[in-house]
Parts: sequence; C-alpha cells; structure tokens
Amino acid sequence: MSASVPKEEGYYRLALLDCGEPVLGVRVNGAGHPQPLWLVNAAARQLLGYSAEECKRLSLASLGLSQQEVQRLLQNGRLLGALGTRGGQSVYVEMRSRVLTEECFVVTLQPVGVLTAPPVSDRPSDEGRALGVLAQAAASLGQAESLAAIATVAVESGRVLFQTQRAALLLHDRHGDARFYRVLGLGKELQRAVETFQREKIHPDDSPWLLPDVRQAPLPLQKHLLRERVGAIAMFPLVCGNERRGELVICDEAPHSFSEGERLLGQTLAGLVAGAIARQRRWEDLVGVLANAREVLFTTDTQWHWTYLNPAWEDLTGYPVAASLRTVFWDGVHPEDLPAVLAQLEQLEAGQNLPLEFRYRGRNGQYRWLEMSTTPHADPWGQWVGMAGILRDVGDRRQMEIERQRYREAEAALSQAQALQTSRNQFFAMASHELRTPIGAILSNVNILEYTCDRENPKAVRALQRIQRSLQELIGVLNDVLAIGRLDAGKVEFQPRWLDLRDLCEHRIEELVLAREETRRVVFACEAERVPFYGDAKLLRYLLDNLIANGLKYSPVEWPVEVTLTVAAHQITIAIRDHGIGIAESDRERLFEPFFRGQNVGSVVGSGLGLAIVKRYADLHGARLTCESQLGKGSTFRVEFPAAPLLEPERIEPAAYC
Repeated sequence: MSASVPKEEGYYRLALLDCGEPVLGVRVNGAGHPQPLWLVNAAARQLLGYSAEECKRLSLASLGLSQQEVQRLLQNGRLLGALGTRGGQSVYVEMRSRVLTEECFVVTLQPVGVLTAPPVSDRPSDEGRALGVLAQAAASLGQAESLAAIATVAVESGRVLFQTQRAALLLHDRHGDARFYRVLGLGKELQRAVETFQREKIHPDDSPWLLPDVRQAPLPLQKHLLRERVGAIAMFPLVCGNERRGELVICDEAPHSFSEGERLLGQTLAGLVAGAIARQRRWEDLVGVLANAREVLFTTDTQWHWTYLNPAWEDLTGYPVAASLRTVFWDGVHPEDLPAVLAQLEQLEAGQNLPLEFRYRGRNGQYRWLEMSTTPHADPWGQWVGMAGILRDVGDRRQMEIERQRYREAEAALSQAQALQTSRNQFFAMASHELRTPIGAILSNVNILEYTCDRENPKAVRALQRIQRSLQELIGVLNDVLAIGRLDAGKVEFQPRWLDLRDLCEHRIEELVLAREETRRVVFACEAERVPFYGDAKLLRYLLDNLIANGLKYSPVEWPVEVTLTVAAHQITIAIRDHGIGIAESDRERLFEPFFRGQNVGSVVGSGLGLAIVKRYADLHGARLTCESQLGKGSTFRVEFPAAPLLEPERIEPAAYC
C-alpha cells in the first residue's frame, strides 16, 4: 500500500476481503486516470478469473473501461458496462461506486450477463463493434420494462450484429406454442412456415440451428424460404435454466457459412434476451401477485416518502396510488398517535423491527386503525436506504380487543358483585339468626306479661298487643331475609308432593284471618271440589300468605280481598284481587326485585322482599306470576301453574298436615 493511500483503506481491505459480493478498490491520480487496484476481494477474483498475484497489476483500464467510463462511474455512482475476464470473455456488470477520499473509491459489481468472445482466429473482422453491440444490448435489456422493449432490442441487436435486414423474435407462450412477436423483413407466409416448423419440433434440442444453404432445409420450409429469397437462416434458442422461451431468427439473402465466432455471438445475444424475458415474466407474475394482494404492500425512501403502493392502497384509504406516491406517510396519521409513531420510526431506523399501530385518515376524512410491519433495506455498506412492508386494517381486531376488555371488566364486576352478594347474604343470615334469639325471648316475656297484667287496664293490654304485632312483623322480616339469602345461595330445596290446592287455599285464608284478627272478608271462589296439584306445600303457603296479606294490607277495611282458583285444560290459576291503592306503571318493571317498594306505599310497613320471594317460589313450580293494576283501584296478581296430570294420585295430603 503506497503512502498516498489513507490509513482507512486498510480497514476497508480487512472488512471487504471476505465479503460475498464482488468488490474492487479503485484509485485514480490527480488527472482522473485509473491506477492499479488496491483491492480485489475473493468474490471479484472468482468473477474475473484472475489470481491474487495477477490482481496486483489490474486497473479499470486494463479491465476494459475507458477513462470517460471511469469518470462517469465515479461521478454518477453507477455504470453499466463490460469487464474483461482472464478467459477471454467479457462479463457485463452493474457497477456502483462509493467515495472514500478524493482519489480512493470502492466499487461493487453486480453481474448481468456473460459476453462470450469467440477465439481470435474465428472472430469477425470488426471484433470491437460486435462486442460493443452485445454490451449495448445487455445495457438496454437490463433497462427494458416490457416484453415489447425486450423484443425490439433483441431484433435490432441481431440485425446489427449479423449485418442483415432480416431478423425476428419467435416466442413460446406458456403452453409451448411458438408465435412471432417481433419481425423485421419476413413475410407472413414465411412466419407461418417457421412457426409450424417449431411446433412440429423438427429441431427439438437447445443447440443453435444453422442452415448455411436453405436448399438443405425440409421441403415445407424450403419452399417458403426460397419464395422469400432467403439464402441462409440461423435460429438461436432462448434458453433460461431448463426452459426454452423461443428463438432468435437471423436470415441472410445469400447462402452463408456461419463461423464459430458468429455462432458464439448469436448464442450470447440469445442468452441475454432469454434472461431478460425470464426477469420480465417473473416481474409480471410478481406484479400480478402484488396487484391482487388484499393487504397494502409498500416501499419508502429514507425520508419515509411512499415509493411504491399496490392497488390495495386505494381500497383501504380511498386515495389514488399515483397521487399518494412521493408523499410522506405520516401526513395521514392521527395527531394523537403521531408522537408515538415518530418515536417508533427512530427505533426502526436504528434496526429494531417493531410493528406500528396507528389511526390513519382516509379520503372520506374518517380514521381507521392500521398495523404497519416493516423491513429495513440497506446498501452493501450497511447504509439504510428505505423501508418495505405491509399495511393491514386492524380495526376489526381492535374492536374485538375492546369488546374482550369490556367482557373482562364486566366479568370482574360480576365476580365482585357476586362476592358482595355472598357477603351480604352471609351477613343477613348471621344477623337474622342472632336477632331471632333475643326477639323470641322478648316475645315470650310479652306473652307472659299479657296473661299477668291487669285486664282492667285497657291501655296496658293495647300496648302489649302492639308490641306483639311489632315483634311478629320483625320476625317476618327476618324470615324473609333468610329466605332470600337461601334462594340466592341455591340452598332452597324444592320438595313437591300431591296435595289438594283448593283445600290449601281455604286453610291458609282461614289461618291468616284468625292470626291477624281481620274483620275484613277474604272471599274465596272455586268451582272444582278438588284440585289435585303436585307442588311444594311450604313454598305454596308462603306464596298464598304473602299475596293475600298484601291485599289486606293495602286495601280499605270495607273492601274484601278476592281469591279465585280456576282449573283449565292446560293450567291452574290462582288470582288474588284487592281494591287498594294500586301500583304505578313505572314501578311494575321492578316490582319483583328484592328490596323494591312502590312510590305510593306511604307509611305502610314492609321489607320489599315478599314479592321477590313469591316470584322465585313461583319459578320453582314452573309457574308464571303476573300483575295487573290501576292506581287507586286495586291490583290483581295471577299465578299460572302448568296443568296437573290427568291421572289422579293415590294419596293427597290434607292441607292441615302440609
């Protein structure tokens, strides 16, 4: 290494010697003339065929580049050209340069195709012209963006290379049928004859078919060749890998003996054309995949401007693709999400591959949740040059996550409510049990006082009776609290047996009137002499007692409470009707909720648990409990039980023993 070479060159030499990509270290003098290469790594030596010792004498000039080409490479950073190899061939490469100092550069090589030069003895007279045509063809094919452009380059290059006015490109479609795609100087009849010749696979292998005198051609083809005044014809197969994609057809007006050099030049041009066609078809297939992809596929530059968007972009956002290219992607990001997105972009640029989620504004002004998955792109020196990735609409997923979170919150709230309910039931049960004992003791002592007190003192007797009634009401409230707690805990046992429902109704009415010392009448009506019913007598007693007691409690003294038992084909109905204060329509929806009482009950004592318990007991029997009411006119409660079986039971328990 000379003294003029910077010390950094040594570091680059160590770093690039084992690089898998072909790399050259280039040095130029003050006048811009290329000097001997200071680096040819192993991959470049393998590509060019030179030994390590021979590489010490190499320069870009000795590899075939002119001073003007070297200047274009170093100034523009890119050049398509041919480099000579030790085996007498030229390899066509894409060269990219990177500046180290004013005189030192690093050049990477990307092979495009091999330009096979024929042996010196067989080369055409104008060897430089032929290789120049091939080099120009390789450059043009590398930049061609359509099959038509490739065909034009192929036919024009073949015409110039073989100095003829007749050349054509015959392509095979995906089914293997041969069709002319680009023709120069060949008539329609001759085109059809050549197509037939290829379809019949008269020449099936992949070697060139050279016919120096058309009079030696098969008769069907010979006739058309002579009619078109063709003296010689050559067909060079377009082979890429194991697939034959067509033929490059060259015609001469006079018989012509094709040399080995011409054969090699034709094969080289055909190979370049076949490679370009293969790349174009792969690109067309890829474009088809990208165009039909449901997710948005994109690329950006280093400033996060869109450089590619597939058609799914317009379906997702409503913006045309053409109008969106070169715009910066975060222009549509929701302002609330922008700070977090910009922070994550810095992490992406630092090499961390993280998915982004943000709201993006569509053309209709509405925001949608998108997820961006990206992959950074870097040049051979590791410099970041842009991003590629996928955009997905994750609005449905986000909504599902929100619904799932709401479900979890509701589940947690329900669990908490159940825990509170359990604690409440436990407290009520404990408090009820603890209170029943002292209340029972008080009630016993009040009863003793009632028998021992002075009967001639009416005030004392009335006071003791009020205490007894209050204690009985308190015991009823405690029993209701215990009952609702057992119902909530699922500890109420349903024990049905056969009984006479008419007998049970009459018995409960009688007991209730006697116990309450009611002067009001409870009117009972039932047409059937017996009503066999399969139910739980204990639960039915509470149901009847509560509904009848409520009718008495909320009705004027002069109006009776009417209890009607009816038997129909499919159900048995108990209806309790009063003429009391009635129930407001707004209260009926919550009428059977625990601890709920109507707005118009006034000072009437009650716990708000009775109807809730009645509803639960009716449910245990499979019955339906309904209420009809008018304010100031009274209420009617109906309990509709499923019909009893047609077969009467052998034994029915008397109501007194139920």
